[in-house]
Amino acid sequence: MADMYGPSKHRLLIVSNTAGTSTADPSGSDARTLHAATGVPVLTHSTKKPGCGPEIMAYFASHPESGVTHPSQVCIVGDRLFTDIMMANMIGSYGLWVRDGVRPDRAIFARFEKVLHDGLQKRNFQPPSPVSPFET
Repeated sequence: MADMYGPSKHRLLIVSNTAGTSTADPSGSDARTLHAATGVPVLTHSTKKPGCGPEIMAYFASHPESGVTHPSQVCIVGDRLFTDIMMANMIGSYGLWVRDGVRPDRAIFARFEKVLHDGLQKRNFQPPSPVSPFET
């Protein structure tokens, strides 16, 4: 499966708050297992989401073949508003929230995220649009 993505393999990156973090996966074994199962690189990082944006951009900078030079060229896909989508907004990238089809999280913050989302949507709140420094 590792060759499935060919020359685009560094354009995808898994960023987890468990696999690859220095606190939850200090040996990196979970990150290696996830990479072996998916063929997608797993970011090894010291700061959990939403604060690891600089580490994500450093990864892409270290892989110039990805073509990613600015956060506006990145789309963060995740199931948490307060980590994944907040990080996308913090670094100036696109954020795609996967609300349905994920394992239900019964934690108070996960439930609050959905209530907050619905309230903002009812008020026609519009999220910021990422902008490249090359656009005018």
